Amino acid sequence: WEILQEGALGLLILVDNARPDPAADLIRFLDAYRDFIADSAVAVGITRMDLAPSPSRDTYVQALEGRGLRCPVFSVDARNEHDVSLLLQSLLYSLDPQAAIE
Repeated sequence: WEILQEGALGLLILVDNARPDPAADLIRFLDAYRDFIADSAVAVGITRMDLAPSPSRDTYVQALEGRGLRCPVFSVDARNEHDVSLLLQSLLYSLDPQAAIE
């Protein structure tokens, strides 16, 4: 997965909420990209919440905070351009908070 980090500004993680243990999936990605995240930023999109409303967004926020991470977490439809754009913008604002003001 190291090649995915080359030249990247930050990390977008999409979690499929309909999988058997999506919170564990998120933790696996956080562990795999721990060093990269420490030097950049991360934003999390939770997909398929319409099919599987549990775990909730708060469960993911708590898992992230338990690892010392405060980052944007959104419910998204990965097929919806607006949702994906919002997730990407949140990552960019995490990297440069002044960009949100300008």
